[in-house]
Amino acid sequence: MKFRILPLLPLMLAGAILLQGCDWIAEKAGIDKVDASLGSVGANLVITPDGASSNSGTVNVSDKDLPNVFDVESITINQSDVTYTAVAGKTGGVEASGTVDVFIVVDQAPAFGARVTITNDQVSGIAPSTIDVGAYNKTTFASCLERFSSNQRPALRAGYENLTQAQIGDIVDDAIVSGSFSASMVVCTNGDLAGLLTFTELTFNLDF
Repeated sequence: MKFRILPLLPLMLAGAILLQGCDWIAEKAGIDKVDASLGSVGANLVITPDGASSNSGTVNVSDKDLPNVFDVESITINQSDVTYTAVAGKTGGVEASGTVDVFIVVDQAPAFGARVTITNDQVSGIAPSTIDVGAYNKTTFASCLERFSSNQRPALRAGYENLTQAQIGDIVDDAIVSGSFSASMVVCTNGDLAGLLTFTELTFNLDF
């Protein structure tokens, strides 16, 4: 019986792949997503009323042996991975509310953008929480950069504003395959907020 079944196993596996798809196989193998700890890049971003700040450094992805056969489809920012700490001793001790536009730059290319809502000094929402690769508001990003002095702006590659979504996707794919990459977190405040905003982790969702 063994000799009859064993020759059929490759055909059975091929059939499973055809029926379920590569994404299903990747999910079952635990490689449909990869986490990246932001460390100092995401830590203690300075929030000031209508201000802007950024952190830059190297981000390491989790130690999965990823084949170079996927596309990064999107990233997810979990609200539990975002914390806001208001400045102690604010005038009158009044809790503040507002929004913060956040942009994630990968290898000097703006790659993702979202808006964090803070209500009474607490993170109350992120929109969108799952962001397609290359999806960010170029007008808002350009306006945000204008708040920086020329020597404080995050490093950006020449012609970044003309990159297509597909080109940004290729940059992000290469970054994840390499296992570590240069990154910047850029934040711009809307409203009367003063404190520190920290992002601990991002999840990169993969499409095989």
